[in-house]
Amino acid sequence: MLSSHALRVLLTAQTAMATRLFFSSYAEGSGSNKFLEIFNPTDAPIPLAGYALPRATNGGSGVHDNWAGFASGAVVLPGGVYIVCHPSSHESITDICDEQRDTLSNGDDGHCLAFGTEDSHSIVDCVGDFNEDPGRG
Repeated sequence: MLSSHALRVLLTAQTAMATRLFFSSYAEGSGSNKFLEIFNPTDAPIPLAGYALPRATNGGSGVHDNWAGFASGAVVLPGGVYIVCHPSSHESITDICDEQRDTLSNGDDGHCLAFGTEDSHSIVDCVGDFNEDPGRG
């Protein structure tokens, strides 16, 4: 049986993991049919103020070359998703997208979800490769 202190530590760790946003889906289809989907696993809305989507183009040696915050008032609803898509995506994508950006991947870019400022932030989740150009692989 766990001590009350050990149980508090375990519950705190579980709560911290449950409050973390993450990429639940990413797609790059033909042409500009691209999107990133951010999932909120909690039972409370999470405002995206203070979050950003840094990108490393063609691999970035671990450093982003583009930093972009979210639209003013952007929120991920409880148990919901926030979808960022390319504005030239098929209407089946743009119809469900929350925000449009023409800076989504060309296939060998890395995208991260970060919290903080461009100069001082923590990485929440990533898709793609921020460390090197994956080439044709």
